[in-house]
Amino acid sequence: DHLTDWELQMGGEDFAKYPQEKCILLLGGGWPEEERQFPQHSPFFDIDESALSLGVEYFVEYVQEYQKELSKHRYLYHGRKTTSCADQLAKALRECYNQSQK
Repeated sequence: DHLTDWELQMGGEDFAKYPQEKCILLLGGGWPEEERQFPQHSPFFDIDESALSLGVEYFVEYVQEYQKELSKHRYLYHGRKTTSCADQLAKALRECYNQSQK
């Protein structure tokens, strides 16, 4: 219920130089009131910080889904499962999200 269709647009991002597939999440944090809308490099720029928890929630779910895919291909190290980077990232994002809900 928080998703909005958005027109395709040209944009730039530093991650374009990496060869792996990627996607970008456009997380809206703007205000409906025109008098509160300023360009992002303006000293008056302000966002609705309640949108940030939606972004954290999205990335926690994304990492968890990625973790499920990785778990299908776990590597064994000296006879025991290793903790993957995805495990550590999912844990850190969950902790961050839990803190944002307090």
